[in-house]
Formats: sequence, structure tokens, C-alpha cells
Amino acid sequence: MNKATAAAASAALLALALVGCTIAAPQPVLSSPSAAQDEGSLAGAADTPNALELADGSRVLVGASERGGVTLARISGKIVSIGTSCWGFEDERGVHALAVDHGSTVGSDGLSVVTPNGMRIAVGDEVLGGSGGGVRGTGREEQWRSALPDCLEGRGVYPVYIDTVTPPAQR
Repeated sequence: MNKATAAAASAALLALALVGCTIAAPQPVLSSPSAAQDEGSLAGAADTPNALELADGSRVLVGASERGGVTLARISGKIVSIGTSCWGFEDERGVHALAVDHGSTVGSDGLSVVTPNGMRIAVGDEVLGGSGGGVRGTGREEQWRSALPDCLEGRGVYPVYIDTVTPPAQR
């Protein structure tokens, strides 16, 4: 391999590594207070700390504002309901309790959630995004297990950053 070929290969590998880092770790965009107020309640459920309560009584867990040093992994799956108690994330490994990004709000319809980057999600939606951070070491999982035993019994919590949503009607 000559110097020009080696230099081009090195540049290509560096570019791929940088793109891979960008894809593997999407960062949430914080919503403004006025946008959050337009979408609905910011208040958590009174009996479930760090959770949003939807109009049907189900809860959506909300991760911490800091993700920590956890590397995000690309994920794809479906938003599902775990009984009547909370939302889950279903993928090839099963159903996990779903934790959305800090700053997420209840949608104006009362049955959806709007993430800080403006993604509106609801049960039945297929989503793509990243997973990791915002839960471990924060005490949130212990609080949720105590407040929502039906939701978390035998399950882990799956913190998900969502960047693409496909509602059932569009599949």
C-alpha cells in the first residue's frame, strides 16, 4: 500500500468513526418552557416519582437530566402498554419498562408523550433511537419498582432516546 492509499484509508476510517459516534450517541435537544406548556402537563404522577401520568391512568417513566457516561446503543422496537400501569419498549429480547428522556411532556391529547426533541410517541408506535443512561445510579429505578410493582416485576428499565417514529397507520 502506498502513502496516498494509506492516507486515504486512514481518513476514511476516521470519518466512519466520527459518524459512528454521532449515530451511536444522539443527544437530546431540550425543549423550551413555552413548547412544553403547549404540549400539556409537566407534572409527574403524584404517587409515582419521575413519571408522567397519562389521561388513561398509565405512567411513562422519565429518566434523569444527566445521562452519565453510559454509551448509547442504537435500538428499534415498539412502544407497548404493560397492563394498565405503564408503557414498555418491546424488541427482540422482550418487553422492558420504558423510560423516556428528561424533559418529555404529556401530549395535548393526554395519551401521547412528546420528547424534548419533538417526537410524539404513543402505544403502538415503532421507534428508532438510542438506549442507555439517565437511570442507573440515580435511585429512579428503585422508586419506580416501589411505586409500580406491576410495571417492573421481572423487567428491567429501558431508557430510550427516540429519533424516528412510525405510527401504526403509516406502516
